[in-house]
Amino acid sequence: MASGSRHGRSFPMNVLAMRLFSGYSHNIWLLIIASALFTGAYLGMTLYEAIETYGEALLGSDIMERFGTRFPLIIKFLDASNVLGEQIHLEDDFDCKTSHVIVERGANTQTFIFACRHFAMERLDLREDHALDLDGKRFYVLSQIEGSSRVVAGESVEMLRAGNSCLLPAALESVRLEPQGNAALLKMYVPDLMANIVEPLRARGVSDADIVGLGGHTGLNDLGYSVCR
Repeated sequence: MASGSRHGRSFPMNVLAMRLFSGYSHNIWLLIIASALFTGAYLGMTLYEAIETYGEALLGSDIMERFGTRFPLIIKFLDASNVLGEQIHLEDDFDCKTSHVIVERGANTQTFIFACRHFAMERLDLREDHALDLDGKRFYVLSQIEGSSRVVAGESVEMLRAGNSCLLPAALESVRLEPQGNAALLKMYVPDLMANIVEPLRARGVSDADIVGLGGHTGLNDLGYSVCR
C-alpha cells in the first residue's frame, strides 16, 4: 500500500479522495460535508474524523495554520432556475460579477473564475491529461460538471462523472486528471493569493487590473492589496 509522509504522518494513498455526497433540500443541491464517507477501507469515516486523524496531511500546512482543524469551506450547488431564498446572504451594493481570466495550457483551458483570500474557483476544460501539483499547503475540491474524468494519484484511481465531487488531500503531492473525451471540472480551494493567483497569472502576462477583476466589485475584494505588495 503506497502512503504519503510529507507531514510526518502517513496518509493512505489507496484512499485518493473523500467522496462528497449531495443532498437535496429547498431546491438546493448541498454537499453535506459532515456526512461525507471515505471510499475503500475508510468507508464510514466522516470528514471531521479524518481531520482529527490525519490533520495537516489532509488539510495542508497553510490551512491548519489559518483555521486549525476547522474545515474552512461550505460548498453548495445552487439551482438558479428557482428562487434562492435565504441561502444567499450578500452585502449591500454587492456586485459579484468578476472578470474571468483564461489561460491556455496546450489543448486544455484553465479559467480563473473567482478569487478572494478565503475562496478561489477555477474551471478546467480538458481534452488531454492535466497534472495538478499539490504543495502540501492546502487541499483541493474537484467537481465534475461535464463528461467524466479519471483522477489518478500513484496507484489510486477515482472516476468522476458529471455531478460527482471529491476532496484531494494536501499530502497527495501529484495528481493527474485524465478526461474521458472532452470534460470539464471545477477546482475549488482556499488560496494563498500571491502564490496561487497573482504570481502565476503575472508569469502568464496577465495584467494586475485583470487579476484584481477576479475579486468582483465589492469591499470583500482583497486582491488589490495583494497586487500592490
